[in-house]
Amino acid sequence: MTAFTTVNTIVARIRAMVVGATPLFVIDEHGDSVPPVVLDRDEDPAVLADSPQGLPAIVVVPIGDKADAISYFIGSAEWEHVFNVMVAGYYRATSNETRGEDIYDDIATLRQKAYDCAELFKGQGAFFTPGNIYRTRVELGYYAITDYIIYKFIVTLSVKVIEV
Repeated sequence: MTAFTTVNTIVARIRAMVVGATPLFVIDEHGDSVPPVVLDRDEDPAVLADSPQGLPAIVVVPIGDKADAISYFIGSAEWEHVFNVMVAGYYRATSNETRGEDIYDDIATLRQKAYDCAELFKGQGAFFTPGNIYRTRVELGYYAITDYIIYKFIVTLSVKVIEV
């Protein structure tokens, strides 16, 4: 397997786990369960905050910190790859600051979505052939737009792969 296919295989498996994750769905005003749109991007797209009609959305950023650290083993053709995959979730808040509601009313819901996402990758979910997730970091935030709030979480998955 080449370095390109090794990294892409891991990212594709992470993306597939996010696509089918019902805990990341939201309930709309009609009581229907709405899955997030899952997108592949090369950067954290804060621009999604400008388009709430496309929310909820989850963005998978394959090389989250823009680097794949590659180590060589003496006398071997193996490479060790260490890189981050970012999974960023964007949700429109149900609270509305322009109506005098507290923008933090939905923060617990956002926190739950972030940890639901992180939990996809623990235990057996952390192991992929040919590598594994060895660390996860969760970040929370929000954007205050003119008449609505966009909540955002980032789950950063640190991945280690041995490429033969």
